[in-house]
Amino acid sequence: MDENRRLSALEQLEKEFESSKSVKEEFGKPPERAKNRGAGKKKRNIVGRKKQLYILAAVIPALILVIIGGIFLGVNKMNSSDIRNKYPSFITKEEKADWKNKSVDKGQIYVYVNTSLDVKADGKTVALRLANPPYCAYPLKIKLSIDEKKEAYLYQSELIKPGDSVEDAELTGLPAEKGIYNATIYYTFYDEKGETVVGEHQVTATIETHEQADR
Repeated sequence: MDENRRLSALEQLEKEFESSKSVKEEFGKPPERAKNRGAGKKKRNIVGRKKQLYILAAVIPALILVIIGGIFLGVNKMNSSDIRNKYPSFITKEEKADWKNKSVDKGQIYVYVNTSLDVKADGKTVALRLANPPYCAYPLKIKLSIDEKKEAYLYQSELIKPGDSVEDAELTGLPAEKGIYNATIYYTFYDEKGETVVGEHQVTATIETHEQADR
């Protein structure tokens, strides 16, 4: 009987303890609405951090691209500056000013060339003075022939990029007789890569020979 009484007293104490614990928990527990709002706020913060990470991950490659782009842009500007400041000696003062300052115009073609070609004492060299200015957007090649033999080219250039020039040209197949010959300079213009023909043009010229030579 004492055993049952002690068990009953213990059970009573446990019930009182549980009851007290329940009251304390219920008293300390925030209202349901406040709990939900707090949980929602925490979730938004987590999402916000994820977005920040994603944005940072996206920004870093963008910065790399910008830096790389800036490097290439700087190199291009430097190359452009070098070209602009290294004009050929045979162009005029006005042409030098254009060479340094004139803007590129893809709708126009600009070429400097001497059309009165006087063969030098060696019997084969002429002062061609060909220049493709930096404000011309297109690389080019030229061919030169006298009108009597249009298919027999006296000179064919390599690809001449904007900013490049050829002062003297060595001709082959000149007539043996001295005199002044009508000639034609043929231009072929290419895209920026120098692969696709984008246009052709020609101008008349004269070639003057002074003596016979083994040509």
